[in-house]
Amino acid sequence: MSNVTIKKRGNFYQYKFEIAKTGNSFSATDMSYSDFLDYWLENYCYINLKYHTIEGYSSIIKNYIKPNIGYFRLSQITRATLQEFINKIILINHLARIF
Repeated sequence: MSNVTIKKRGNFYQYKFEIAKTGNSFSATDMSYSDFLDYWLENYCYINLKYHTIEGYSSIIKNYIKPNIGYFRLSQITRATLQEFINKIILINHLARIF
């Protein structure tokens, strides 16, 4: 199963990304993360998830993930890449609360 989970814990947000193979193999060097997310939505989410869950995932992917790290190839994404992305989102949310 694949998931994107966001939980608010007090004044902080916890982001959790889980991506499991759906029975198909990918060449990590050839596919961008954006293309993988499109594939995942179309071939997993639309088949297995409810409408509002898909809408939520689509919104997160469109507004946060693709603009920031969607251009990376799957083979380029590291823990450091994801941590920088999460830190950026946390900073944006923190500044939004201040102003």
